[in-house]
Amino acid sequence: MTNAAASRPTAARPGISPGDPNVASVRYQVTDVDRAVAFYTKVLDFKLEQQNGAVIAIVSRGPLALILSGPGSSGARPMPDGRRRLVRAVVAARPRRA
Repeated sequence: MTNAAASRPTAARPGISPGDPNVASVRYQVTDVDRAVAFYTKVLDFKLEQQNGAVIAIVSRGPLALILSGPGSSGARPMPDGRRRLVRAVVAARPRRA
């Protein structure tokens, strides 16, 4: 997508958030965010929750949220030792009651 609407963030649906303790989140580094979104939404029936152009998108299916990070995202930067990340799991846990 190269039109102006594709570069604007889309609104997330209420209740779906990578920080929600009821949602399992995995972050994938992808080379083409639009292509990854098309694959997950059209082939695997995920729902697009949020997209910020070609930088990052969040798709979900049930309690699983995938964060699709493109080459321009912060997750694409090398780690301090020079290695690159391929996958990063994001785990949110409920605080324990005292």
